[in-house]
Amino acid sequence: MFFILSRYPLSSCYFCGAAGPETVVELQLKPEAVKRYRMDEQLSFKGTLLLNVNDLDHCNYILKGAEFHQQ
Repeated sequence: MFFILSRYPLSSCYFCGAAGPETVVELQLKPEAVKRYRMDEQLSFKGTLLLNVNDLDHCNYILKGAEFHQQ
């Protein structure tokens, strides 16, 4: 399961507004990290950053094995 995390709130995100693809990251969550998260809530995640240049079905930036990170 994965989520898309945006730098901006819903009203100005990459998919709904004028932001570019560099403003979103795909979170490929660890199974224990899969839960409901609130939209527009500021959260931090940690994982392994992958740079995607070939697969158009995924974002440019992928955080693999992502889990919630308490700041």
